[in-house]
Amino acid sequence: MSSNISKRLTFIAGENSLQNDTAAVASACENKENSSARFPDKLHRILTDEKWNHIITFTGDGRSWKVLNKKLLEKEILPIYFRTKKYRSFTRNVVGWGFKREGKANYYHKVSQSQLYSSII
Repeated sequence: MSSNISKRLTFIAGENSLQNDTAAVASACENKENSSARFPDKLHRILTDEKWNHIITFTGDGRSWKVLNKKLLEKEILPIYFRTKKYRSFTRNVVGWGFKREGKANYYHKVSQSQLYSSII
């Protein structure tokens, strides 16, 4: 494992981290597809991964999604999937890709969920 990845692992999988599975973190860091994937791909991966459901999840109707815990999103998810660790930068990307805010930390896209990722990508 290279020293850069090792440093990122130390940062991402800190002692108080919910994401202490270093194998999973290493896989996320080393996965070139993860770093070069477009925003909608990454967002979809996050939303469909059950381990993040306590932080960010689809709503009951499946047409929108909601950030449940902004601080954990910044600490646990953003460093793994994105270059930024700031919630504000994440929301700028969300809006830039055509998502609309509906209430507090709740977002939807005018295209239905089944068509959403195929039309954006």
